[in-house]
Amino acid sequence: MPNITGKELAALSDLLNYEQCAYKNCAAIGQNITDKKVKQMVKTVGESHRKRFDDLMSFLSKE
Repeated sequence: MPNITGKELAALSDLLNYEQCAYKNCAAIGQNITDKKVKQMVKTVGESHRKRFDDLMSFLSKE
């Protein structure tokens, strides 16, 4: 991996934290939703955040 600056590393860290928090929040919120359509929508959004987190971690671990 090319050398990255401290600022870039901080941005990556922030992005990973954002994606992880968004996934966890969707999972927590989804537990309290009774409407099936809304619950599925929140689940889908959470899964997309989880995938981005996993993709970023996979990319960073390959470099």
